Amino acid sequence: MSTKTPRKRLLAARDRGWERLDSVRETVFRVAFGDRIGWTLFLGSLVFYALYWRVDVFIIDTFAIVNALVSVADGSLAIQTVAFGPDHGATPGVYVSDGSLYGRNYGQIVLSLPALVVLEAISAFADLRIALTGLWCVGVAGVSRNLGGLLGRERVGTLVGCSIAALLFVAGVLSATQLPTGVEPLLALQFTTMVAAALCPVVVYRLLTRFHDRRIGAAAGVSTLGLATVAFWAPIPKRHAFVALFALVAAYCFARARERPVGLERRWRAASYAAVGALAWVSAPDALALFVVLAPLDLLFARRNRPLDLAVIGGVFTLSLVPFFVTNAVISGNPLVPPRMLQSADAAGVTADAVLGGGEGGSAGSGSETVASDSGGGSGTGGSTSESKQGTTTGESAPDRLAVVVSLVAGVVSSVTAAFGVLLDQFTRAVETLNAERLWHVFVRSGTIPGVDYSQTGGETVELTLLESAPLLAALFAAPVALARRLAAGLDHRGPRTGVDCLAVGFGIVLTLLYLPRLPLHSTITVRYLAPMTPLAVYGVFRLAVVRRAVSIHPERFVGGLSAGTVGGLTFAAVGLTGVTAGTGMQTHAVVNLAVAVALGCWALLASSHPEGGYDRHGAILLGVAVAAMVVLVLTSGLAYFATERLFVLPYK
Repeated sequence: MSTKTPRKRLLAARDRGWERLDSVRETVFRVAFGDRIGWTLFLGSLVFYALYWRVDVFIIDTFAIVNALVSVADGSLAIQTVAFGPDHGATPGVYVSDGSLYGRNYGQIVLSLPALVVLEAISAFADLRIALTGLWCVGVAGVSRNLGGLLGRERVGTLVGCSIAALLFVAGVLSATQLPTGVEPLLALQFTTMVAAALCPVVVYRLLTRFHDRRIGAAAGVSTLGLATVAFWAPIPKRHAFVALFALVAAYCFARARERPVGLERRWRAASYAAVGALAWVSAPDALALFVVLAPLDLLFARRNRPLDLAVIGGVFTLSLVPFFVTNAVISGNPLVPPRMLQSADAAGVTADAVLGGGEGGSAGSGSETVASDSGGGSGTGGSTSESKQGTTTGESAPDRLAVVVSLVAGVVSSVTAAFGVLLDQFTRAVETLNAERLWHVFVRSGTIPGVDYSQTGGETVELTLLESAPLLAALFAAPVALARRLAAGLDHRGPRTGVDCLAVGFGIVLTLLYLPRLPLHSTITVRYLAPMTPLAVYGVFRLAVVRRAVSIHPERFVGGLSAGTVGGLTFAAVGLTGVTAGTGMQTHAVVNLAVAVALGCWALLASSHPEGGYDRHGAILLGVAVAAMVVLVLTSGLAYFATERLFVLPYK
C-alpha cells in the first residue's frame, strides 16, 4: 500500500503536471525557434518591424482581405459587411461567385483569426495602443536580455533593457492617443504578416547553422532581418511574407530529409509538401511555382522512392490541401478553382449595394441571380449546385452516382491541366518578353522607366530594382565561380546542401518567369512579386565560401560595418533628405545602394579568384554595410517617405 498522504499525492501530481507543461513548452520552443539565437532573431524582427507599423491601408487590395476577415470572424466566407474602404466594396481582390462577394488569400485570413481574438480581448479591457506599446517595450527588454546572455553579460543586458523599456513605455503613455475604433481586423492582419516575416530570419539561421555553424547562421539571420524586400512589406498585409516563409520551411524540411543518419526521412519529405499545401491556401500560383520545383528535386535527391514513401508523402500533401479544396468548393463550386480565378467584382460591375443591399426585405435572391447570369462562370456553378441538391433529395441510382464520380474526376483533371496550362503560358510569355532592357529595369537600375505609368504614384518614381532594394545580393555575382570550383572538386552532388542550393535557384527562376511579364511596375516599390525568393537568395550569399570565410574570421568587422553604416546612413538621411519627396528619397537610396552593390560584387569576384584569402577584412565590412543600407532604406521609407499623414501604432511619431 502507498504510504503517501492525499496531500503528498496531490503535490506529486501537480509536479508531474508542471514537468509535462515544461516539456511541451520546450518542444514548441525548439520546433519554432531552435534555440536562443533563433528566439532573439524572431523577437528582434518584431521589435524592428513595429517601429514603422502604420494603422492604414498601404495597398488598395488590402481592403478585400480585411473585409473578408471581418466576415470570416462572423462565420461567413462571403463578404457580408464593407467595414473598410469604399462603400461599393468592389476593390481589387474582390471576386463574384453565385451573387456573393468574396476576398482572397483565405489561408492568411484564417491564420489572422487568433490575433483578432486577442486584440479584441485586449481592447475590451484596456487602451489598445498603450497595451501594444507595452508589449513592444517588453520585446525591447527581451531582446536586450537575450543579447546580453549571448555575450555572457545577461545581467547587464537585463538591466539596460528594462531601463530603456521603462523609459520608452512612460514616454509612450504620456504621448499616446487612442486608435480609431474598429481597427482590430486590420491590426490582426498586419501583426500576423509581421510574425510570418519575423520567422524568415529564424529559418535561414537554422538552415545555415545545420550546414555550417552558428556564427554563419546568425549573420545570415541578421541579414534576413534587415532584408528590405521582406522587411518593407512586413507590416503590410500582403502575401509575400507568407510565400517567403513557406518556401523557406519547404527548403528546411527538404534538407532535414536528406541528413544522415537516416531516420525520419519520410516525415521530413512529407512536411516539405505540407508547406506547399499550406501555401496554396494563401496563394495558389506561388504554391504551384514552389511545387514544380520541389517535386522533381525531391524525387531526384531522395535516397529511396519506395511505394510506401510516395504514398505517405502523397497522403500528407493531399491532407494539407484540404482547407484549400474546401474553401474553393464553397466559394466557386470547384475545389481546384481559387477565388482569384473568378471574375473580379470591379470587372463585373458588381457593387456591395447590389449584393448586400437586399438583405432586408428578401431581395437578396434576385440580386444573386442577376450577378450569376452576368458573371462568366457564376451561372454554371449555380446550376451545378442546384442539380446536386435535387439529386440528393430524390435519390440517385448507381449509374447516376457513377456518372457524378466520373464527372468530378474529369473536372479535377481538367482543372489541374488548366492550372499547369496557365503556368506554362506565363512561362511562355516571360520568355517572349525576355530582353536585356526589362531585366535591367527589374534587377539593376530603376529611375524613370519608359512605358511605366507613374500617374498613380503622383509622378513619383518610388519603385526600386532588386539590387537597389537588397545590395547584399550582389555577392551572388561570385556564384558561378564557386559553382565551377565545386564541380571541379567533385563534391557530393546529392547531399542536402546541393539539394537546397538547387531548390533555391529553381524557385528563384520559376518565380521570376511567373511574374516577369508584369514587371517593371510602378507599385512594386521593392519588386514585391519577387520578394519571396530573396530570403533564399540570402541563404545563397552565405553559402559562398568567400562570404563565410570573411564573416567567420572577422565577425567584429561585419558587426562594425553594420553598426557604422546604419548610424551613418540614418544621419545622412536626417540631414540631407529631410523634407524631400518620396521619389527623390527613394531614388537617392537607389543610387547609394547600387554603389554598395557594385563594390560588394567586385569584392566577391576578386576574393573568389584568390582562394588563399587576403581580402576578408574588406569583405566583412562591405557585407555589414550592405545590410546597413537595407536597414536605412526600410526605416527612412517607413518613417519618412511614406509616413505623411499616417497613424503609427507606436505613439512616438
